[in-house]
Amino acid sequence: MPKKIKNEQIFKLRKIKHSKRDIIALILALAAVSFLILYSVYFLAEKASVLSLLEDPKYPEFSPIWPTFIVVVSLIWVVLAVIMAFIVYKIEKKQYKWYSLLIVSIISLLFMRIDTLVLGIIASILYYKEHH
Repeated sequence: MPKKIKNEQIFKLRKIKHSKRDIIALILALAAVSFLILYSVYFLAEKASVLSLLEDPKYPEFSPIWPTFIVVVSLIWVVLAVIMAFIVYKIEKKQYKWYSLLIVSIISLLFMRIDTLVLGIIASILYYKEHH
């Protein structure tokens, strides 16, 4: 008769101890990802009101460009959010370095997301101090 193996022996739980800096960095990085997704959804949901704000009577030639611009920017924000979430996951698994989050945060500035830049830089600094 085979020997019975207890569940505790098969599935050993690893206790991972996280520091306060690590937890705060994770919260800030996830807040940056959330802001990117929320602003993207808001831009797409309120497309008509955003278009009315962007249309300028001095430049009527830009009118056909704005709807496409809003959709493209919203999609770019979603892609940045997915990339940033993936990088945070890899940093937590200690497979990527802290500066990869910093790079994506700086790229978010190019797409008009200052809040994501600030939160990403602070999270990168906290990850640097924790994983250096």
